Amino acid sequence: MSAGNVQIFDEHIRYIRPFMPDVFNHKLRASTELNDYKYTELRQILLYTGKLLLFNITSCPEQYDHFLLFTVACTLTTDPEKATRFHELEAYLMRKVVAGFGELYGSSFMTYNVHVQQHMPDVAAVHGSLDSVSAYAFLEPSRSQ
Repeated sequence: MSAGNVQIFDEHIRYIRPFMPDVFNHKLRASTELNDYKYTELRQILLYTGKLLLFNITSCPEQYDHFLLFTVACTLTTDPEKATRFHELEAYLMRKVVAGFGELYGSSFMTYNVHVQQHMPDVAAVHGSLDSVSAYAFLEPSRSQ
């Protein structure tokens, strides 16, 4: 985003911040503190407030549409009632997100983290909401005798 659009983004944050319900652990902070954002703040932008915060300030309408695809797919995969039920839709949306990412931002930004997103619907189909999935196998260390 341009510097002007980042400024508008921060104005949007200041505007909606007083209206944020207490169910959100952290109130959003200015974009200058982005490196210090907690997971819950990034999740809040992805699933809830990003649709409003980014409206009409992305570099092009296609970027906003791309973000909307991503947020809808993520919302479905984190909803306990919808995660398994809408697997095919989630998978379709994530494939579009990953393909669109390369087209919008260039292949140099296509990292493993982008690629792995297309596998998230499969994880949700097996385990339910992604909120109930851990990325770590908590195994007891083997004891040598």
